[in-house]
Amino acid sequence: MSKILVVGYGNPLRADDGLGCHVARQIGHHLRGDERVEVVPCHQLAPEIAEQIAKAEFVIFVDASTQGEPGTITQSTVPADKEFAGKLADPTTPGMLLAAAQTMHGACPSAVMFAMTGWCFEFGEQMSSIVSERFAALVQMIEKTIAENEAAMVS
Repeated sequence: MSKILVVGYGNPLRADDGLGCHVARQIGHHLRGDERVEVVPCHQLAPEIAEQIAKAEFVIFVDASTQGEPGTITQSTVPADKEFAGKLADPTTPGMLLAAAQTMHGACPSAVMFAMTGWCFEFGEQMSSIVSERFAALVQMIEKTIAENEAAMVS
């Protein structure tokens, strides 16, 4: 079965840094029961995720960013890291995980990164007001991307 993997990462105890985890949990809640979508919220990217990536047809990474105007949402294609030499560091990047999936498991799916620029990365469990206000828009963008990819997998 074709599968879409959503990997949301960041530290929920560091305000906006937890955005990726919060988004992943929200998408998991909205799409529970959809067996074609697997959601992985995590504090940081770890080498163990490479196997799940290799089993997916499409991967969506979600993270907070420190670059740009707070609340800005970006979407970009994630290529496999060509400099990957078979060694995964901690923390790992999405590109390194894609390369590891290819090297260790023989498959490297297409992937995109959704990021929103945060405002506050201090200790705390509450996201900043600007990130909270834009949260639903980010979730909708990702769910639209999931729906488009599910439709493409069916046809």
